[in-house]
Amino acid sequence: AELPTTFVDELKNKTNVLIIMDEIQVAAKKGQTIYNTFNAAGIMNMNKLLENDIKILEFTATPDGTIYDLMDWTDSSAKILADGGDGYISTYDLLKQGRIKQYKDLCGYDKETKSVYMETFNNIREIETDLSNFTSPKYHVIRTKSGSHQDITIDNFKKIFNTNDYDFIKFDRTSDIKDINDILLVQPQKHTFIFIKEMLRCAKTLCKKYIGITYERFSKTPDDATIIQGLAGRNTGYDDNGVSICYTNIASIN
Repeated sequence: AELPTTFVDELKNKTNVLIIMDEIQVAAKKGQTIYNTFNAAGIMNMNKLLENDIKILEFTATPDGTIYDLMDWTDSSAKILADGGDGYISTYDLLKQGRIKQYKDLCGYDKETKSVYMETFNNIREIETDLSNFTSPKYHVIRTKSGSHQDITIDNFKKIFNTNDYDFIKFDRTSDIKDINDILLVQPQKHTFIFIKEMLRCAKTLCKKYIGITYERFSKTPDDATIIQGLAGRNTGYDDNGVSICYTNIASIN
């Protein structure tokens, strides 16, 4: 809350300044907080930056449109791509290994007919094929749409996967589960679907040892940053189990 006032006042008359910013894609659009603050401080003006020797160092894993804006600064900007350490598995590594697949609608509810499109069940059967390739039971994290669509999605799965042979868990803000890793740390006795709603976006690290499939919520107009920070991003890191599969938007990975 103090950024719009104290930041501007402190910066106006300073020279030889280094500004360090993290997650630069947040509130970066014209008219939003960061833009308005920088504009008020005069540092949207290239000449002002040069005259007062003000430099800006920006960090992000999901630059979104800010990377294109940066290119407009030509010789006054530079992009540094940090390499992952030895053993790090990225979303693109998963794609090259054939472990990223194109996601589809798993809810498929038609409001007019109040029924589920038959194509939806074919989408779920693709998962059934994947399960046959695992040598032991795994956890499969499925992100659902909000509201009643979550229950519809779960019901769709139960029509394909016999409830006696598979376990089903719901994980949302109303669940008793405090930390999903409390579940993921213990090897399941049978394939277990965990249906999540509005959970596991950026910053949450998952225990991947027993993860089989993660399935991002389908969207006709996906946001690249949301996709990368979602279940695809939860599959990255130094503790890859070598077998997990993520259904997400391939174009966003590319």
